Amino acid sequence: MRQYRFSFNTIPLPLAGTIFLLLLFLRHPAAILDANFWGEDGWFWYPDAYKIGVRSLLLPHTGYLQTISRLGGLAAQLVSVRWGPTVFAVIALVVQMLPALFLVSRRFDALWPHYPSRLAFALVYVGLPNSVETSGNLTNSQWYLAILAFLVIVSAPPRGGIGRLGDSVALVLSGLSGPFCILLLPVAVWNWWLDRGREGALRLALVLATTTIQAVMLVQTMGQSRPKGPLGVTLPNLVHIIAMKLVFALCLASHQLERLVRTSDIVAGVLSVAVVTILVLAWRYGTTLFRQFALFGALVFSASLVTPVGAGPSPWVTLGTLGGGARYFVIPLLVVAAAFFTLAATPRGRLSSAGLALCLLMTIGIVRDRSYPHMTPTDFNRVANAFANAPAGTRMVFPVRPEGEKPMVLIKK
Repeated sequence: MRQYRFSFNTIPLPLAGTIFLLLLFLRHPAAILDANFWGEDGWFWYPDAYKIGVRSLLLPHTGYLQTISRLGGLAAQLVSVRWGPTVFAVIALVVQMLPALFLVSRRFDALWPHYPSRLAFALVYVGLPNSVETSGNLTNSQWYLAILAFLVIVSAPPRGGIGRLGDSVALVLSGLSGPFCILLLPVAVWNWWLDRGREGALRLALVLATTTIQAVMLVQTMGQSRPKGPLGVTLPNLVHIIAMKLVFALCLASHQLERLVRTSDIVAGVLSVAVVTILVLAWRYGTTLFRQFALFGALVFSASLVTPVGAGPSPWVTLGTLGGGARYFVIPLLVVAAAFFTLAATPRGRLSSAGLALCLLMTIGIVRDRSYPHMTPTDFNRVANAFANAPAGTRMVFPVRPEGEKPMVLIKK
């Protein structure tokens, strides 16, 4: 991204973090004020921690360790089950905020010197459209931890031991909370190759170590947690995925356009070619930072197409809808947004104008999707209060979001 000479007083990090947290909260207040367990939060993380305690940290799920979610389950044991979902939601919001905060820190002053555009991109991240599935729930915090890990890998070295310790914790926690360390390994190698310094070597070593652990877990559980049926691999399905998840989701235009994209292979194909062209141009004229992020996003996108979990009997058909498997496209969606910023920063007049226009178009999606859909209240609090007063051995069923999903079952100890 183009280096500007511009004087701008940076926002103090505590204030920036507070603003980001407030914006995330305002998008989905019910995540905190009416907290409920979300999916695996109630099916695995909390019940496993309740039953077997710290041993749950060693249990793989869907083929790999999910440490951040397991730690959340253990932390929630410090309070009653009534407040367990709130603990999960608070941890999730803090994790979701951290990449934005890290991006606007001085660790990126050299890589992205123009602070206003860096702050603007952090706000795009906070307001990212079509992200309700990943916001405010610990199950999907691994996606935001992966973004934080990427930023740590490519950032300038910290000035002291505390910063280095924080980097190491972020890389290890992310690496042991999903398969993303495997996808970040090429980025870590690339970054180390650029300077051959001690800091890059340490980051590469941590990514390699966690990759080895997660790869062993994946091999040991292969076939038990991956989809076994046909994926629905066709060119029309692919262009619908690209058009719906990387174009329409970012701009969230009219419902009429959504129906047109959904039903017309030609329209989906044109939009797919357009977004690929934008990405190629951004790669051509962008910085190393963008190229590294684009590589990471491409690997995430490819892996999501090959091994989607819980995407129905024909995963590619499901992924080609606006809401189906939206978590898989949070990172690729940010890459497309970064491509818009990259084109806007180029010194080439027409490309820069096109990039600015695309950034303005993106604000439509941000504004239209600024608040997440209202979720139907549940009777979780009533059940939790009854559970707290129940005798040992009592079996109780707790509602879990999203609505209609299977419940959480606990037996009182």
